[in-house]
Amino acid sequence: MAATWTVTRCDTFLTGPESAGPFEGRENVIFRLHWECTEDVTEGDEVFRVREFGAVGLRPFEGGDFIAWGDVTEEQALTWLHERMGADEVSRIESIVALCVDRRIHPTTETGVPW
Repeated sequence: MAATWTVTRCDTFLTGPESAGPFEGRENVIFRLHWECTEDVTEGDEVFRVREFGAVGLRPFEGGDFIAWGDVTEEQALTWLHERMGADEVSRIESIVALCVDRRIHPTTETGVPW
């Protein structure tokens, strides 16, 4: 199975602040994306789910075209997220998620007491 990326929340400036270039005065300028990366694996009757999550600040005033809040798609937000994170970080997080799923299916440690 493969990791699934989701943008769970966007933080916005209600109005683009002064000195924001083409975003000054625009409504709902996205400046931070909250994300999660999940993987679900079914083994027999059991589903193993692993989730990593975080937030990434965008640089909305460094250029690019403004996309109005109502026109932003999840696909666009994921593109911004992955571009900002960089391919190495995206791969690192996906590797962590895959490893954690494998460790849940094939544990290498246990907890408890011997009595």
